[in-house]
Amino acid sequence: MPAPHILNLHHVSIMADDLDVATGFYSQTLGLAPLPLPDASLIGKIAWFDLGNGRALHVIKGKAAPDGLSHFALHIGSVQDWRAHLDALSIAYTAADVDLPGKGRIFTKDPFGNAIELTE
Repeated sequence: MPAPHILNLHHVSIMADDLDVATGFYSQTLGLAPLPLPDASLIGKIAWFDLGNGRALHVIKGKAAPDGLSHFALHIGSVQDWRAHLDALSIAYTAADVDLPGKGRIFTKDPFGNAIELTE
């Protein structure tokens, strides 16, 4: 029997040991709007951010995965614009190990070591 149809990505969850620093990075550096939590008991344990089109980023209080290979990708308009933005903020980034035809991409990390791919 085939698996039921998956409609789309709903959310991505990552770990961060300081939600205040995470909120600053994701809202100010990446420009993601915070989302309200469904229950007040979650305050201080998790932060939600709007990724657009009904998708969300959930940042959970805890230690990030140490491997650096786990990541999520954000679809962007221009790698050049993001390089300039990250340079202006003195945030390090690297080129992708593998080029994808017609898709510029770079990788950066949040303050907790979570890898983020920015891809055209």
